[in-house]
Amino acid sequence: MTEAWIVDAVRSPVARAHPEQGVFRFVRPDDLSADILKSLVERSGIDPNLINDVFWGCARQINEQGYNVARQAVLIAGLPLTVCGTTVNRNCGSSLEALHQATRVILTGENDVAIAGGVEHMHKAGWDTIPELSPQMLKRHCADAFHMGMVCEHLASKFQITRELQDAFAFRSHQLAASASKEGLFNNEIIPTWGHSITGEFQPFAIDQTIRHDTSLEALAKLKPAFLDNGTITAGNASPFSVGAAAIMMMADQKAKELGLTPFAKVRAMAIAGNDPLYMGIGPVPAIQKILQKTGLSLDEIEIIEINEAFAAQVLSVAKELKLDPEKINKLGGGLALGHPLGASGARIITTMVHEMKRSNAKYALAAMCIGGGQGIATLLERVS
Repeated sequence: MTEAWIVDAVRSPVARAHPEQGVFRFVRPDDLSADILKSLVERSGIDPNLINDVFWGCARQINEQGYNVARQAVLIAGLPLTVCGTTVNRNCGSSLEALHQATRVILTGENDVAIAGGVEHMHKAGWDTIPELSPQMLKRHCADAFHMGMVCEHLASKFQITRELQDAFAFRSHQLAASASKEGLFNNEIIPTWGHSITGEFQPFAIDQTIRHDTSLEALAKLKPAFLDNGTITAGNASPFSVGAAAIMMMADQKAKELGLTPFAKVRAMAIAGNDPLYMGIGPVPAIQKILQKTGLSLDEIEIIEINEAFAAQVLSVAKELKLDPEKINKLGGGLALGHPLGASGARIITTMVHEMKRSNAKYALAAMCIGGGQGIATLLERVS
């Protein structure tokens, strides 16, 4: 039976989405996508004519991220005209869904080489505007269900996740990410990417800009609630607006063997689950439960667990519901420190995860994300024997 192997994975550093201080403030998301795609293909050493399709996540497909940014990136990267591209949108889970789609075409024999990944430039793609909800939708669900900050305030209340717990988890994320960055643990996954310093110099960057190396519990405690006067969600315990791209080379096992490539891992199982939009942040729970049911594994058997940190309250609610020790999650930091460029986050997580699998010789690794609108997505990877 055909297996879907991950043979390489790379990403850009994650930058702040800031019009004056973000290092990618003058970089277009289609150009950023192309740079990462080209780097992945060059590093893999394969003939680009072997690639049939690129599945590329992007949550807000307008402006410079519009007009099928996947195909735009393929063309900008100078890949053969025969390499196709399709843009995938499942909100925060877009690039993890892109990985699932690439996996499916490999498992069915439609393609034997594909790329999955994604991009998001959160200051160039209209993230200062809020989509208008249908009045018909509001007959079934309240407006809070589509406001991610308010969703997490509801989660914090329901699961009794205090401000102190959220701040502590955010502090942990920054500490772990800062330590991993300092130790060079992200070096093999990050492609030095050209951008502009705060003073305007055009230069390559290879360190995530979103990590707060100097943050403290005291500093986090001073931040005001962002959504409710008596709320618990702040800018410090929520993921920062971010810019980034990531790409994953997928192959059928026989094709990888034919090319003499050593895989990082294979995709063992995939799941998607729907839930109440008002508690969308809990979406990873049913998705992970589906993975465990399909495979017969327990969480104790999975060495690496990555749950996207959109908000501290959301991750801690998931951990509480799964009876999972938060210390087992995101051991190199997560989205609170590394950023959450929505359309790229799933691919960023997989990229970090497969490199950690290689370093630690882990057999299993699990990635899961909540999705705005009330969904969860999860992917289980297994080391290839």
